[in-house]
Amino acid sequence: KLIVFSLVAATVFSACTEKKNMEFPPVDESGYTLITADIESLLFMEDKAVWPEEAAIGVYGTEKGNNEYYTIKAAGEGYSTASFYGPLVKGQISAYYPYSSSYVGSAEAMPVYIEDRQAFDPEVDIVANYRAYTPTAFGYMADDKIKFVYPNGVLSLVFEGEEAVYITDITVLSDSQSISGHAVFNADGSLEMTSNSNKSILLECASAIPSVVDGKNTEFNVVLAPGTYSDLKLSIGFSGNDKKFICNVPEITVRSITAEEFTVTSMKINTTVPDGFVEENVGFDE
Repeated sequence: KLIVFSLVAATVFSACTEKKNMEFPPVDESGYTLITADIESLLFMEDKAVWPEEAAIGVYGTEKGNNEYYTIKAAGEGYSTASFYGPLVKGQISAYYPYSSSYVGSAEAMPVYIEDRQAFDPEVDIVANYRAYTPTAFGYMADDKIKFVYPNGVLSLVFEGEEAVYITDITVLSDSQSISGHAVFNADGSLEMTSNSNKSILLECASAIPSVVDGKNTEFNVVLAPGTYSDLKLSIGFSGNDKKFICNVPEITVRSITAEEFTVTSMKINTTVPDGFVEENVGFDE
């Protein structure tokens, strides 16, 4: 069967962050800091981005503060904006969520890791899958508030056709750009891949996954670094075929995910055309 690739930007989920006017209690303890923080990505509770009651963040300062432990002092569960309280920090302030005593970062650069081997389970929805491979949110102080965001993007692959094909694995590759591994989240909100990052991501299926179930197309979601890619390729494994199917991907832009606009880059792959693999930029590997 011929597999033809087309690229469509698709909004698969959208939610608005609820904001409320809140008065935070004064802090009179010496040597402590009160920080207002806003969560903008994927802490959904009834389709809202909110802070859980037990939330804790790690905070850095360029002049004072190294992974300081901050907990919610006001606003509590169910709000997108909360007041966090912890040891004194000074200078340029950055933070991450959730807190970990083993996290190693700095006020100028927050390390990020994107898995280069990801498991795919069609029973796990796209938000839960994204959170599994994007566990940490990051933010820098601006206008007396830290706005947290999750740094990664999503590429969603859909195999269209009346008859199901069975997918065993998908590898996303780039000849020139890093898409996984070690990166740094910068103060301007950009994600910068480091020298020890990777140019591929393997999406592994526990078993052969059908492309269509009860008339509904399966979405194979890959979490990767946001950016514009001009040389991506897909290497796709099908059940019953020892060879990998290779396809060049047209130039695409993958954006980081936000709660206000959960937009993924979607590729639709048509598997219904007969007469074999004859397109110029698709075919099996040798």
